[in-house]
Amino acid sequence: MKNIYVLILFVLSAFINPVKAQYPIPSYNKTVYDKATFEENDSLVLSTESPRRMRQVIIHSTVAHMLSSTTNISVWIYSLDGQNISGPYPISSNYTYFEIDNRQWGVRMVTEEEILVDVWIE
Repeated sequence: MKNIYVLILFVLSAFINPVKAQYPIPSYNKTVYDKATFEENDSLVLSTESPRRMRQVIIHSTVAHMLSSTTNISVWIYSLDGQNISGPYPISSNYTYFEIDNRQWGVRMVTEEEILVDVWIE
């Protein structure tokens, strides 16, 4: 139970005191251990797009060490305007996606092992 409180405080502090993203979206073949933040670059979002146009943020992850085939990864998806925060979503090492709109978005990732990550938006 104590671990849950620590995790909640960690997540809240990350969103109350936002840290500049470590990596832009798109990012490919980034090594992540413990935590990482990815955020969309301003120049990549077209302001002329319809607000209803849906996109997907795609996360592809693989375990960096051959000794382990899977690891626990928690992912939060958030809009950079602060209106939406979703997660944590527990995902396994693999490929997953989340539906987003045409606003700018970010991904916060926490992992127990070193992983290689690709994050992009289609």
